[in-house]
Amino acid sequence: MGRPYGGVTRKVRKLSENPIHDVLNKIPDPAVRAVMGAMLAENKRLRGEVNLLKANTKVIIDQTTRPANQRQDAIQILPASTGLTDSEKEALRHATSDELMQDEGWKQDSHGRILNAKGRAIFKIGFVSAIRKILE
Repeated sequence: MGRPYGGVTRKVRKLSENPIHDVLNKIPDPAVRAVMGAMLAENKRLRGEVNLLKANTKVIIDQTTRPANQRQDAIQILPASTGLTDSEKEALRHATSDELMQDEGWKQDSHGRILNAKGRAIFKIGFVSAIRKILE
């Protein structure tokens, strides 16, 4: 007798913790596997560096038209905090304050991340520097 509702039993696919290791393990030649592993590790490191640079870069695109006699290299930078209320600014100051860090057992690392007591990142790279730039 079959299943009462006519369903089909399927195997549950195991998900590995890191699928890249599964792919590398399928390469039979150890030399090729080592080279590919090194390339993937370098790729991961470079992606981290790119993300760090993106987080700490300020790009301003000015599409306003200018009179012909105005210099092209004159750049006007507007403060990022334009439009924030005093209470919003105070909330951002509090989010990066030493008092809150100490109360919660958090600390800031050299990349501007906020880490909990176990060292796990709560906020991504550039968080603290971004908040401080907004408040300038």
